[in-house]
Amino acid sequence: MPKRLLIPQMTRIWTAYTEFKKTFLHPNTINQEYKRWGKVIENLPPYLDTPSEVVEWLLKKYSAETVRRFVQDQNAAYRWSQKQGAVPNNPWEPLVGTIRKTAYNRREAFSAVDRDIIIQAFQDRDPFYAAFVRFLFKTGCRQEEARALQWEHIGRDRIWFKVAIASGSKQVAPLKTWEERTFPLTEPVETILKFQRGLNPQWVFPSPQGSHIDGTNFLHRHWEGIVKPLAQSRQIDRYLPPSHTRHTFITLAIQAGMTVTDVAKLVGNSPETIWKHYAQAAKTIEIPEF
Repeated sequence: MPKRLLIPQMTRIWTAYTEFKKTFLHPNTINQEYKRWGKVIENLPPYLDTPSEVVEWLLKKYSAETVRRFVQDQNAAYRWSQKQGAVPNNPWEPLVGTIRKTAYNRREAFSAVDRDIIIQAFQDRDPFYAAFVRFLFKTGCRQEEARALQWEHIGRDRIWFKVAIASGSKQVAPLKTWEERTFPLTEPVETILKFQRGLNPQWVFPSPQGSHIDGTNFLHRHWEGIVKPLAQSRQIDRYLPPSHTRHTFITLAIQAGMTVTDVAKLVGNSPETIWKHYAQAAKTIEIPEF
């Protein structure tokens, strides 16, 4: 490829690919992933002439996991564009699989002890977000659902999860599954909501500025600032991103004896998904004497 043409080509292909994906992907996925990559491409220096140079530059600014996913998505976009006859070849394909995955499993869970240590650490060091973190752990809801939760969604004995706000987005969108669901007002959840009453007339978990919580800001300025030092100082077993609060709830619920069907109904997954990704991992293997 002639010099200085890669970045304009990436911009053109990613824009077309995003428009194509809009026809069948959830709006949150477009806002959270596809628009994010569009901004990454927009900020790439124009002197980068090959995908390898792009990867080398990105690894100085982003985690290996982020760059791995970026390469994976660029490969998909170029493969699609190649099928449309818009480009003769796919220069990203040789790079797929060359960046090592993040060490943690996508659905790995905190232990109950580590969960409680994290909640207490937020209470002590970052109390404004302590209720938000506790709510995530105690309901297993997706972060984007908690960020979009409004007081009109709170009933006398249940919560209605109806909408979501993806990280990096200001727009309220339908749930990932497109199906509304309810969650009972358990004693721990009711305590959290009582604490939040009066903070904001609209949002259950507002930002300090009075809007909804920004997911990216929460991750980098609050969650990582609390949880990574806990892992580094060996106060908890390992660091996991905030999405693993959901995996923790599901895993601990199954270990406590809840049925897969009930857990699936509470968190908005299918029983098949719970069986496949959580139920087997939640089992404790006991080895008899022999």
